[in-house]
Order: sequence, then C-alpha cells, then structure tokens
Amino acid sequence: MPIDEMTTLFVFADLLTDFNFERLLSIHQANQSDATLASHYEEYQLSLGELVENDGLIEKYVEKPAKRYLICSGIAAFSPGALASLAGLQVPFGLADVINRMIDTGKAIAHWNHGARWFDVNTKKLLALAESQDW
Repeated sequence: MPIDEMTTLFVFADLLTDFNFERLLSIHQANQSDATLASHYEEYQLSLGELVENDGLIEKYVEKPAKRYLICSGIAAFSPGALASLAGLQVPFGLADVINRMIDTGKAIAHWNHGARWFDVNTKKLLALAESQDW
C-alpha cells in the first residue's frame, strides 16, 4: 500500500518513553484530524522577575515565576494524504515546518496530552537521567 494511503506514525529518534502508541492511533482516528501531535506540559522556573505591562505601565511584578508550556513530544500521527501539502517545502525542514505548512493549507491539527514518562535524551546528561529512572 502506498504511504499516502496509510496513517503515518512519526517519532523523533532521541526519545525514551513508555508512551502508548496504540492509544495515539486510536485517538487520531477518533478525532478525524489531519495530524495528531502527542503533547505534554513542561514547566520552567525563570531566574529573574517578570514585568507584566499594559500600554507601557507595569500592572504586576512577579518574582521568578514558573511558566507552563504545552510542548510537542516529538511523536505524531498523520492521516492518509495529509503530507501531500508538504510539496515545495525548503529542504531541510523540521516538524515545526511540516505542522505550520499543514495549518497554512487548512489542515486540522489536533493534540493529545499523553501523560506518559517522556525524556528527550539528546545529551549524555539527559540520557543518564533517563537511564536512572525505574522503568
């Protein structure tokens, strides 16, 4: 079967996870989007104070706030034919380029907050941290 007729699973190679891939595919099929991104939240503690302003006036000073971001976990499912909108992308390109092109061409992109243990192990330090976990 040609790839443009199948659901395509995408995974970054530098991940260590106990992610449920079957669940992603099930959710992707149920939501009927063109792509479903696996997601999770990451929190970062800023080391400086944040100024919250409106029209040049400070409304609040927050000392060393924690910021929470919805993150793509580097895992995705693409519906059959969804990647056809990528023709003409400048090479090399990354996942952000793919998703933004799909959005620009009217494709529906969903996400699923998976809740799995997930480590981006792209440094020796992060790999050692992941390996130290009780899997």
